Amino acid sequence: MDNGNRKQFDRCPKNYVKWTIVVAGMVFAFFVYLLYSNVMGLDLNLPGAEVIGEFTETIERGTIIKTAAGQQVSPSPSAFLGVAIVSVDEVIAKQLGINDEHGVLVNSVLPDSPAEKAGLQRSDVIAVINTTATRNVNIFKEVMATLEPGETVRITYIRDGRKNRTYAVLAEPSAIIMTAQTTETTSDDSKWGVSLSAITSTLRETYNIANNVNGVVVLSVVPGGAADQAGLAPGNVIVGIDGTTISDLDEFFAAVASDKDDTALLDIYTQGQFRYIPIASIETDDSICGTDEPISVEQLPRYEALLRAVPLVGVAGLGFALLGFFSLFGYSAGTSKMQAIAEKIRSGTVVFLKQEYKITAIFLVMSFLAICFTLCLPTAIAFLAGSICSMLPGWIGMKAATTSNVRTCQAAKKSGLAEALNVAFLGGSVMGISVASVGIIGLGTYSLLVLNGDNPETLPYIVAGFCLGASFFALFGRVGGGIFTKSADIGADMTGKIEYNLPEDDPRNPAVIADNVGDNVGDVAGMGSDLFESFTSSTVAAIIMALRMGELKYVILPLVLISIGLISCLLAISTGKLLSKRVGPQTFLRNVIYVANGLFLAGAFVAVIWITGEFSLFLTVATGVLCGLLIGLETEYFGSGLPIRYIVNMSKTGAATNVIAGLAVGFIGALLPIITICATITVTLLLGGLYGIGLSAVAMLATMAIIMSIDAYGPIVDNAGGIATMSRAGQKTRRITDNLDAVGNITASIGRGFTIGAGVITAVALFAAYIGGTKLADAELFAPEVLVGLFIGAVLPLLFAAWTMGAVTRIANKLVLEVRRQFKQKKGLLTGKAEPDTDRCIDVIARDSLMATVVAGIIAIASPFVVAFTLGVEALGGFLVGAMIVGSVLGMSMSIGGGAWDNAKKWIESHREKGDDMEAAYKAAVVGDMVGDPFKDVSGPAMNILIKLMVTISLVFCSVLCSV
Repeated sequence: MDNGNRKQFDRCPKNYVKWTIVVAGMVFAFFVYLLYSNVMGLDLNLPGAEVIGEFTETIERGTIIKTAAGQQVSPSPSAFLGVAIVSVDEVIAKQLGINDEHGVLVNSVLPDSPAEKAGLQRSDVIAVINTTATRNVNIFKEVMATLEPGETVRITYIRDGRKNRTYAVLAEPSAIIMTAQTTETTSDDSKWGVSLSAITSTLRETYNIANNVNGVVVLSVVPGGAADQAGLAPGNVIVGIDGTTISDLDEFFAAVASDKDDTALLDIYTQGQFRYIPIASIETDDSICGTDEPISVEQLPRYEALLRAVPLVGVAGLGFALLGFFSLFGYSAGTSKMQAIAEKIRSGTVVFLKQEYKITAIFLVMSFLAICFTLCLPTAIAFLAGSICSMLPGWIGMKAATTSNVRTCQAAKKSGLAEALNVAFLGGSVMGISVASVGIIGLGTYSLLVLNGDNPETLPYIVAGFCLGASFFALFGRVGGGIFTKSADIGADMTGKIEYNLPEDDPRNPAVIADNVGDNVGDVAGMGSDLFESFTSSTVAAIIMALRMGELKYVILPLVLISIGLISCLLAISTGKLLSKRVGPQTFLRNVIYVANGLFLAGAFVAVIWITGEFSLFLTVATGVLCGLLIGLETEYFGSGLPIRYIVNMSKTGAATNVIAGLAVGFIGALLPIITICATITVTLLLGGLYGIGLSAVAMLATMAIIMSIDAYGPIVDNAGGIATMSRAGQKTRRITDNLDAVGNITASIGRGFTIGAGVITAVALFAAYIGGTKLADAELFAPEVLVGLFIGAVLPLLFAAWTMGAVTRIANKLVLEVRRQFKQKKGLLTGKAEPDTDRCIDVIARDSLMATVVAGIIAIASPFVVAFTLGVEALGGFLVGAMIVGSVLGMSMSIGGGAWDNAKKWIESHREKGDDMEAAYKAAVVGDMVGDPFKDVSGPAMNILIKLMVTISLVFCSVLCSV
């Protein structure tokens, strides 16, 4: 290359290309996500005309060097044939009278190319190259990638219904080919069916365009499209639209966006003359249910049995969960006093959930109708199904938790720690298995039905609708339940522990039943919908990325992986009863996690190699599992190690130092998990592209049944401790339940960190899908609208956290006033001679909690639309990035800090009972715990839902948002 002006292009596997451009000693590095590739050759979308110009200059002045990562650079350009192609589908086959719907249609033949010399023409269908059937564009490109310049290939093609054969000598890429292949397809393909390029010197020479003519060049036309019917052809230059002069692609896009009519008048330059051509839009399905992404389903028979097995695994898992639920009734429910208290907790939980479901149903119906009118009925139905599936395991889990809590108390009283651990974990496993099973049934069934239907290309939009429904319900379940439980918890602690010096779960406290009800609605049903949403979102993100690759095997893989994960969890849970009798509670729960993940990795290795044959994809799966385990260990350390002792020591000097210490632990505690997440994204991106990121999130949550089982175990033993105190089951029983509860708090913090970590990675994959749907890969970071969107997105998680925490304080304040009223007006309440009005306390906070959730939901749901409609779709992209970054860090910090405050209080409580002089530290720790409650159980986990809900809304409604 002359003058040292070298441009080097490094290609990585899959959908992601790393480019390094060296111009006159200056190095620029950037990443380009491959969105659409309907021209054989380099699979990329270059960001704008400037880079295209640089690329053309490179071709004119030097040599293109194609390299693989880590390999020696050598001048070995790809072979090319010289055709622009598109996969033959049912519509194209019908329009052109083609009997066979398999093959690639020649859109255009480039001048002086091997294809032209071989006699290929526009509208030919290439069926076979050498001995390989080119059933679609992806297979065609795979074949071409194995060939070298100078090699002679035999081409079997169909013309006028007859098979023909020709031979072509492949050549090195010419300036014509490279320019054509580095041009973006216009965002208006669905309207006119045309691909365009800015005018370059090479194109001027090729198509004999006068130097004084400016505009955009037609590179290819979709057969049967509006441009084809209007008579547009490759080489035509569009210089105006409806009287508006066009000089470049940006002006073209702006003119098309402002044209709301069904027809337009194009000013065309062709063969040295200007002429007007009217063009009418062809009505297509412009909703989210329509897609121009090809999907290869000809291999469906090979995978169909596997695909059918996915929902069956879910059904088997649900049967296993129901069997576990009914086996709980084999354990003793204890004394009549225990059962009466448990019934109060159960009935209060049912009352709240019914109110929650009624309010949620109103918004579900409104959203269903909105999706029907703006998008399409199948997506709306999928949205409704996702919401129902998110609700179902929460209800099952609530039933299991309120059944097992009293039995755990009785087991602790009569049989000791091991039996109590076994009963509590069995109750939690019903919830965990139900969540995973229902998710697998829903996603597996939809995938099976759509892929076997008439429009398999609609699968990403159907499953995205399902994911949106899960996110929608998770917001109400997790945030509404969290506000309720933490308002009850804070109200009970402020009056009982601080004002009246009552012990934990004292039956004289009117708010104590509401506190125990909150454990079930927030930490069981709410957590279940939260994890269900994370589980489905990660799988949907991987499926959407797979569909952009055009290969069915990549679509099947995440569904198979979550099925293997459920089977692994079932096997690990089955060994639980044996392990619970041999080791302590914390070791038992940790070992169950390790067993499940070990079994999953073994099964995943077999599945990945058998389905795809790509070891690199297994490494992405292993990286995801390792990321989850590392985040678990990191959050466990900050929930039980030296950071807890630090908060305890700071508590000795008062509540202020306790709060400051807890904030510091939360801030520093987010560092390692975020670094782990960043490393995971980087490694999986290099190994498998954007699909690898989605697959790593699937792997993290594949064993979600175990994570949810352990999370649900925590509130069960917490309830058991409350029942033990209120029924006066004895100090020994309470110590056992407190021991189990302390372990549950640690494992719950692990689960929260695990979920947020997987949620961040899932959000990145979903965001990539949104970028693909809106074609914003070339958006400039420093564009004003993008920067404005970034800052608005960054502040939204703070607004959301402020609202949810403010709701907790307002509602807790109401409960405190109610408890004070009862203590003043009910004579004998403090002496135990009068019964508190616990139902009144539940009523005080239930409705307000749900109303606060409605406002939070409006903030989350409306924000993407407001940003897109006021600032544009580019600003929405920046908005989502800002929300992802700040929301993930804030959520991780709040969850870790809140858990540390809680565990510091538990540590002080245990030493206080041993006779240590910790009274001042205890009161300070109670204050810190109350501050941490909304951190770890409301606002922190809500960040996870907020991010994914906004990204999913943007993805599902991208066609509406892009039309603004």
